Amino acid sequence: MGIRRRWIGYGVWHGLHLLTYLLFPLSLVHGLGTGTDTQTGWVALLYAGSVAAVSGTLIWRTMELRVWRRWALVTSLFGGTALVVWCLRGPYAPGVAAAGTPKLLLHASAQQRGVQAAATPSAPAPRSASTTR
Repeated sequence: MGIRRRWIGYGVWHGLHLLTYLLFPLSLVHGLGTGTDTQTGWVALLYAGSVAAVSGTLIWRTMELRVWRRWALVTSLFGGTALVVWCLRGPYAPGVAAAGTPKLLLHASAQQRGVQAAATPSAPAPRSASTTR
């Protein structure tokens, strides 16, 4: 038994470890949806590797537990399939820029800023000290 587990108690320790089964998919979706490097190859491999490692570990750890075996297998397969479909329609879809923003929206926003800047009258240039009357 680890020193931290003795200090916080088994119930809290176990609860924190169970919470990671919720936090991992949430952080994964957050990273995929808002990450600026999501579309780079090495990040895609990192995400795929982490999903494979966590899913594989979940299935391996629950193989002995007859009650949880089917649940782990079904949620891993369903969750993995849903994640792939979401990624292909979302962050990795054609026309989506970094951080999940469609390029069309970025372009429209840039054009709108340019129109606003052109429509805003510029302030008169300050007079220099050498041009006094």
